Amino acid sequence: MLWKKAKEIAFKCIEKRLQRGRSYKCIALAAIYTASRIAGKPIPIKQISLVTETPLEELRSCYNSLLKALWGELRYRKPPDPSDYIESIASRIEIDSNVIAEARRILDTIKKEIPFMGKDPTSYAAAAIYIAAKKLGKPVSKTRVSLAAGITEVTVRARLREMAEKLGIEVEEEVLRSKARGRGSKKVRAKAHK
Repeated sequence: MLWKKAKEIAFKCIEKRLQRGRSYKCIALAAIYTASRIAGKPIPIKQISLVTETPLEELRSCYNSLLKALWGELRYRKPPDPSDYIESIASRIEIDSNVIAEARRILDTIKKEIPFMGKDPTSYAAAAIYIAAKKLGKPVSKTRVSLAAGITEVTVRARLREMAEKLGIEVEEEVLRSKARGRGSKKVRAKAHK
């Protein structure tokens, strides 16, 4: 179904002459990304860019043009939900279904308190997986989670602090200092404000 919808979107873009100044490859990739969002199983745009070796800026520009051209059909689509990205990230680090279910519960709990709009949904999904895995005694490193999500560890840490505060929990992190300065690591705690 995803490929059929992507093909349909790509043909509509070509009918509207969106390919002018853009490659057909970029139109096709933007159509795949759009179709994945419509299907409720979004493929992260950064992942599409990385796998296909297409510059992220070019792909985003093409996607934005696609949205403008097909606004009437796509305007009622809800923004991406971080929960939609959990399975995709989890499949890359091979965690069990209990962690996935707990990560979904965590995101459902904080949805009302954290506005996800305008922020990368994969970062919240990655942080939820990290917290869930640690909570269930099946910890996974921030490095593995960030690589699986296609984001930086710094982004994961930022989301962990934000989510830990809203959940009223503590998340222990190691903050590595530059080796060039000759310093070791220190422990930092993101303390919950009650």
